[in-house]
Amino acid sequence: MTSTVAKDDLGVEIAPQPSSWERPPSQGSPMTVGDDQESPQHEPSTRPYTIFTKRHKRLLIAIIGVTSLVSPLTANIYLPLLPLLQAQYHASAQAINLTLTLYVVVAAVMPAFFAPAADANGRRVVALVTCVIYTVGSLGLTMNDAARKSYTVLLLIRAVQALGASASASITYGVISDVCIPAERGTMVGPPSALRISAWFWDRH
Repeated sequence: MTSTVAKDDLGVEIAPQPSSWERPPSQGSPMTVGDDQESPQHEPSTRPYTIFTKRHKRLLIAIIGVTSLVSPLTANIYLPLLPLLQAQYHASAQAINLTLTLYVVVAAVMPAFFAPAADANGRRVVALVTCVIYTVGSLGLTMNDAARKSYTVLLLIRAVQALGASASASITYGVISDVCIPAERGTMVGPPSALRISAWFWDRH
């Protein structure tokens, strides 16, 4: 069986055209399994942003609201006792005021470290660790006042206390961003912020 080669009028061989089943798909239309199949459409997700109910969110507002009071109250709560502290620790007014300054400096710097740690390890872990640190600092102040009354220990333990209380603000707003969509965050930020402002106003009066 021999195959014939088509030639044109000048005797040049013409290459045979591939049959329909041999033709490759064009570049503009990708090959699909069936012509009747349609590409899947990306539909918006209908899943909820969080599994927390409104009751859970109200409970979170109460918890983080109380937590946010720790730092401003601890900073200035012993302002009326400054003359008594001078007498007990045999220190000048400038030395006692240094405990307040050190507290504010530590509380202002440490959230820059606690916020990334909370993002990497979870809010709960950082909150529990800082709560333990704050408790240890508070107990240390009590023991120092009852026993040695050392000014150096007072200064160091106030720094430890500030270390434990400094994460409250960053964790508060991190929890709010975790459980609320942007449109609802204002309703959760409001109560903790109001409590912080009230604590600051109460300290000044």
